[in-house]
Amino acid sequence: GRGNDRDWEGVRGDFYLDGRLFDKSPAPASFLTSYAQERVLVPFGRDYDRTVTSNSVGLQLHNDYLPASILYRSNETQTDGLSLDRTQTVEEMRFQVSHRVYNLSQSGFSASRMRNATTYANSLPALESDSYEVAVTNQLTLGNVARPHTLDSRYRLSSETGSRQSQRSLWEERLRLVPGKALTVTAAHTLDRDETEGQRRDRQREEFSLEHRLFSSLVTRVQADLEKRQYNNGEEQTRGGALNLNYTKQLPGDSRLGLNLGRRVAMTDRDLASNELTVVAETLMVTDGRDFLEQNFIVPSTVRVFSADRLILYQEGIDFELEVVGARTELLVLDGAAIPTGTVLSVDYSYRVDPSIDYTTTTDNLNVTLNTLGNTWEMRFNYGRSRQEPDGPDPGSLYLSNTRFTLVGLDHNFDGGSAGVHYEDMRSDWQNQQSIVGNLFRRRNLFAGQLALRL
Repeated sequence: GRGNDRDWEGVRGDFYLDGRLFDKSPAPASFLTSYAQERVLVPFGRDYDRTVTSNSVGLQLHNDYLPASILYRSNETQTDGLSLDRTQTVEEMRFQVSHRVYNLSQSGFSASRMRNATTYANSLPALESDSYEVAVTNQLTLGNVARPHTLDSRYRLSSETGSRQSQRSLWEERLRLVPGKALTVTAAHTLDRDETEGQRRDRQREEFSLEHRLFSSLVTRVQADLEKRQYNNGEEQTRGGALNLNYTKQLPGDSRLGLNLGRRVAMTDRDLASNELTVVAETLMVTDGRDFLEQNFIVPSTVRVFSADRLILYQEGIDFELEVVGARTELLVLDGAAIPTGTVLSVDYSYRVDPSIDYTTTTDNLNVTLNTLGNTWEMRFNYGRSRQEPDGPDPGSLYLSNTRFTLVGLDHNFDGGSAGVHYEDMRSDWQNQQSIVGNLFRRRNLFAGQLALRL
């Protein structure tokens, strides 16, 4: 077969076989085996071959009291023709069981073990890990169908050994009350303990919110929260509150106006023994534009870039490069890497902060959207501002910053395509950036297929 999407096209040949055994019995079984080889053609990049071999077998237990399933799968992916070719193997065993008590309670239990390894074509050391995870969930539902009250509970324990040492536990409780048709009350508790490669990050968060709906037009939300974070080198605590107004109005001519206005104030008390904090598994999606990591003042030598499942460690200078722009760090994907646009990455790094400081962060945002003529035209205006100010008279902060962002955009959707133009202006204490972005997409039927143009 031959397929293509937005960023690459390729020729693929594959073998695929799956089936079910004892389908009418209370314990049916299923199996799958497949082999695929692709020639991936990357526009303006390096073409390469990819071979994928997959096998799996599963068993299900059907009953009304305790339905369960068990699954084993294995997968091997091999590349040939890249700057750094890899062979990635994954084996997983997973068990799941659930239980329901009428409409009052629904519980679930799952346990899994995964072994994975990534080997490289050159002399780089292989990555190997063995991970376990156990999770328990429960939802209690009280009240009537129109106004149900729910209590959601979740506990998860995971451990990983090998190239990466990690232990994590997560406990969450979320209570949602609906005392009236227009009012919702939510209270939540989260306790997250994480120790990865000797780096401790414990987070405890309490949250309370009220949400009121006025007819179908205005939604008002008030929130208060308290979060405490503990690290190897100290701790910090943040107390915050937010007010958000969301207004929607249907206008004549099949048009709609949307308005969102919000403010958040958070007070942080930080007491650390050093001026660095560590981020583990930050999500970053590769786009057509500029891809910046979230935090400022990142230490470039500490950046490690993985695939989303943490099975592939990408190499700086072969797969990506880092560029420091003011206080921010941009990730640039190189041509010889199998990282197309849309790929989700998982990134670890350390960044510099003021070690001992009390400060207040005030964030304001205003978003206005006008859709006209049945969503064929959309006009947008976004404005955001964030200010970080020390609470005391000491002005000696090195890493607090003020940021302002403005966006004005116009988009048009028509039969077979879309077009738009956006103006963006971002200003901070460390960087000013203005840009105008225009885009055009057109798709037309051509003989037995389609012609697509994207500018």
